[in-house]
Amino acid sequence: MSDVSLNSGGAPSLADSAAEGGAGARGRTTLARAGEEQEVRVESLAFGGDSVARLADGRVVFVRGALPRERARVRLTRVKKSHAEAEAVEILEPAPERTAPRCRHFGVCGGCRHQDLAYAAQLAWKTRQVQETLARLGGLRHVEVSPAIGMDDPWHYRNKMEFAIAGTDDRPVIGLRERGRFDRVFDLEECPIFSPRAGALAAAVEEHCRSRRYGVYDVRRSSGFLRHLLVRESKNTPDLLVGLVTSPGSIDARGFVAAVLEAVPATSIWHLVTSSRANLVEWGDARLLYGAERMSETIPPLHFEFGPGAFFQTNTFMAETLYRRVREAAAPDSSARRGTLVDLYCGIGAFALYLADGFERVIGLEGLAAAIPDARENARRNDVAHAEFHAGDDRTGFPEFLGRLPAGSVDTLLLDPPRGGVHARTLAAVRRLAPARLLYVSCNPASLARDLAILTAAPAPYAVERVQPFDLFPHTPHIETLVRLTPAAAG
Repeated sequence: MSDVSLNSGGAPSLADSAAEGGAGARGRTTLARAGEEQEVRVESLAFGGDSVARLADGRVVFVRGALPRERARVRLTRVKKSHAEAEAVEILEPAPERTAPRCRHFGVCGGCRHQDLAYAAQLAWKTRQVQETLARLGGLRHVEVSPAIGMDDPWHYRNKMEFAIAGTDDRPVIGLRERGRFDRVFDLEECPIFSPRAGALAAAVEEHCRSRRYGVYDVRRSSGFLRHLLVRESKNTPDLLVGLVTSPGSIDARGFVAAVLEAVPATSIWHLVTSSRANLVEWGDARLLYGAERMSETIPPLHFEFGPGAFFQTNTFMAETLYRRVREAAAPDSSARRGTLVDLYCGIGAFALYLADGFERVIGLEGLAAAIPDARENARRNDVAHAEFHAGDDRTGFPEFLGRLPAGSVDTLLLDPPRGGVHARTLAAVRRLAPARLLYVSCNPASLARDLAILTAAPAPYAVERVQPFDLFPHTPHIETLVRLTPAAAG
C-alpha cells in the first residue's frame, strides 16, 4: 500500500481548502454560478466520499464522480460563499488508480462511492482521512496513524442489508435508494458487497407483493404499506433471516413464506410492523412467520446467539481481524489474567467475552436493555462465568455505575460507541475512574477526534499510543478505527 501515490504535490486538508477557497472567492469579481461547467484538477479525497478541487475563482469545489489526480470537466450543482459542489461531466485525464466498477448499479446507487478507485488506493486515502480528521478536529497533529488494514477479498462482506421498497402498487420495486434521493429506489439485480442471493430474493418478494397488491409506502406523504425488506445473513453459520417491514396491517403470511423459501434457504422469516413516520426498520411489533427466533454467528473460538434485531458487526470477516487486534492491544505483554475489564456499549457481549480470558472480572454496560439477556446467554454458552452485564444509558447509567467503582480499580476500559461517540458525562466518569488502559473502537473519525481531544486534555491526560484503522466497509467512505491510550507520563 505504500506505493500508492497520494498527490505528491501536497494537497491541502479539507479545512484549509475551504478556508482558503472562501478567502479567494471574496477577493475576485467573477464568481462561478450553478449550472456552469469548468475544468478542474482534483487534488484530494474528502472524508465522506467527495473529491476536492478548485474552481477558477479560487473556491473549493467538492466533486462527485472524479478521483484524485484526475483532470475533469464538472458541472456546478450548488454554489455557496465558501465552497461549491459539482458532478463530473467528463474525465479528461483519468488517474492511474481508476478502475472499472464491479456493480452494474454503480453511479445510480447511493451506497458504494469508491468502486471505481483501486482498493489499495481506498485504503491509503482512508488512512490519510483518519490522520487529517484527528489533527483537524482533535488537535492530535503528532499522532501516527498506521496504514489501514483491509480485506484480501473486499466483496460479499456485508451480513445485513435493509432494502427499500418504492414504485407503484402494481409494480413495487425492491432495491436501494438512488444517489442523492430519499424518495427514489432502483430495481436491485445484484449487490456485490452483500449476498449473491440478494437479486433473486428481491425479485421473488417483488412478485409476491405485486400479485397481492399490498400498496407501497410513500415517504413524502407518510402513507402506504410496504416499506423495507430486511435481510441478515450469517457468514459462519447457515442462518439467513428475511423480514418484510410494513405499516400496520396484515399480509398473506403463507404466500410470503413460500415466495422467500423458493428463492433462498431462509432459516427465519418475519413480518415487522411499524407506524413510525420516520420509515425506519423497527422491531417493536415483530411477528415470526417461519423458523427460528434467534440467529447465530461465530468469531472463533466463540459462538454467539442473538435476537434478530440485535447489533452485530456488519462485516463478520473483518470483525475477526478487529477482535484479534483489540485483544493484542488489551494485553500486549501478558499471558496471565489481570484485574477488571469494563466494556461500555457492550451489545450482546462480543468484545467482553472475546477478551474475558485476560481478566479476573469482566463488566459489560449497554444502553439497549434487550441486548443484556443475549449477552448473559452468550457468556453461559461460551463458559465465561466471571462476566456480568448491566443495562444503562451513557448519559446517566454509565456514569452512575462507573462512579461506584474505586478510582484505579479498572485495568482496561473499552469504548465502542455508535457513530455519535461517547456522551460527555461518560467521558468525565472514565477520566475519574482512571483505568490503566483505554481502548476506543470507533466507526466515525469525527466523533473519535472530539472524544480523544477530551481524553488527552489536562489535568491527568491520557496519551494516544496507537491508532489503527480497519476497512470494515470496502468501497464506501466509512472506516473503523482502534485507538489505544494510556496515562500520559508525569512532567
